[in-house]
Amino acid sequence: MRTLLIDDTKTHIKVDRIARTFEDGIKALIEEGPWDILYLDYDLSDKESPPRTGYTILERLEGMPKFIPAQIIPISASPSYNTVLREKIGTLKGNPYF
Repeated sequence: MRTLLIDDTKTHIKVDRIARTFEDGIKALIEEGPWDILYLDYDLSDKESPPRTGYTILERLEGMPKFIPAQIIPISASPSYNTVLREKIGTLKGNPYF
């Protein structure tokens, strides 16, 4: 089972690959996939304007369904951001009530 973490700071989750930036996360998903599990943070401390987030990664995956991991687990410290990510994951997976 291949696991990917996209998060700018977390280190406590044991995974096969860690991506710390938006760019590295997209690259890992596309060039190193498929992934079985994606642990995804909302806030990636991106300095672009507007900032690219975990939500932005999910939006990018919308147009590339073959790169969507089998399981996506939101790991934001913010419950409200986790809810936002869960809702988007649900639409990616064809279940808006995820």
